[in-house]
Amino acid sequence: MKGKSGFVSPGEVIRAYHINECKMLWLMAAETVQSGDVLIVDPGAVCRAVGIEVEAAVAPVVVVAQDDQGITQTIIAGSFGWFQGWGRCPQVNLVNSAYPGDWLITSETKHKAKAVTSDAPPPGAFGYALTTGSVPEAYLFGGIQLAAGDEWRELKIAQQEWQMVAASAWITVADLVGPGEMAALWLAFAAQAPPSDGNCAWKHALKITVDGTVEVDTIVGNFFASTFGSPRWSTNHIGCSRMKMPQGESSFYRYVRVPFNSSLKVEVQNVADQSVYFWGQVDWYDGRGIYGDRSRHFKCVTKQAQTVDEYATYTLVDATPGRGRLEGFMLAIDGNNDWSFLEGNVKIYIDGAATPIEYAGTEDAFLGSFYYADGKWQADFGGMTKRHALTDGSPYYQCCFYRFYRDEQLPFDNSIKITWQNGKAGKGSPGDIVNGVYSEVWYYTS
Repeated sequence: MKGKSGFVSPGEVIRAYHINECKMLWLMAAETVQSGDVLIVDPGAVCRAVGIEVEAAVAPVVVVAQDDQGITQTIIAGSFGWFQGWGRCPQVNLVNSAYPGDWLITSETKHKAKAVTSDAPPPGAFGYALTTGSVPEAYLFGGIQLAAGDEWRELKIAQQEWQMVAASAWITVADLVGPGEMAALWLAFAAQAPPSDGNCAWKHALKITVDGTVEVDTIVGNFFASTFGSPRWSTNHIGCSRMKMPQGESSFYRYVRVPFNSSLKVEVQNVADQSVYFWGQVDWYDGRGIYGDRSRHFKCVTKQAQTVDEYATYTLVDATPGRGRLEGFMLAIDGNNDWSFLEGNVKIYIDGAATPIEYAGTEDAFLGSFYYADGKWQADFGGMTKRHALTDGSPYYQCCFYRFYRDEQLPFDNSIKITWQNGKAGKGSPGDIVNGVYSEVWYYTS
């Protein structure tokens, strides 16, 4: 895959095809090679790939992988790089043209395989072609055994079991040494006594430091799309499993990938005026894996309690990080005495485009309608987690929305900007929002 659509790792391409994840192997190349070249794992040194000139060699075969943007990579002789061991492979270099279903074997031409038509797999078959041509897409069988640390390893858990955290104190949930990748985060809070401010249940601070850089510096309400203390809700990958604000109790979970090269640290601060019992857990993968050289970085842009004048434009993010992909964003609004602030449009500008992706109304951006008059709802791709006037019988108009871009994806080559307008002239008078607008945007860069 090329261009913007290629901003996925080889493993993600496989999952998009609904086939098992490909296995990416970190090996040293015995000679200079490029993506699609066919080699075998040196039987005398399992971390070295060598070219051969043998037809139908019976040996573990690997193919030089594309980089995580689907672009051809070159591995210099004596250097380490990423090879694919099994799964759907974007390209395999052949000495002849293949047709879908042809078996692949090594050939007498170094770095190139040969396509063979046969009812059954011939000796030495390491895969089969999925497309036509001399550089077809193929499926590799695998069969490579490596030492621990040379391939993707099992899921691990770092956790802090129930313990008391004093007011204003920080606690470390996980302090990991990489390379690796965080897969999920779960937090639970229970105040020792009712706090003076029940909002502390969703205002506890959260900090995630990746490779020595703070990438997430926010509050749990924003990161888990539960600003203003949304009642309990859940989806497959994010949710609030408990919210008892007067008692200072809350619990949140989120599945989110945060790759790291050298270290990952997750910290939480108790902002209540009481000590709280706390439990935190990080699910993570230890060691190298299917995500290339960890060149992708998770970014989080958060804003809290911003004042927005009537009809004014509020900017959630305006960044020029280079190539990347939007994961999603949340928006929470503490409005006045009606819902007319939801008439404001949400706009997403990709690479400085003059014409943005525009949602004609706030609830439209989060796949809702009629000001969510029928109540809140949540799905993996978007939803509303708080509708104060309806759920709590309060005259105050609070709402919290979230939207994720996973299946459809929104890649960018240079910049990303997202804005929201407080209402729209001729569509009601929302007034100035002085109680606060909260937002958070999540994206990856390469």
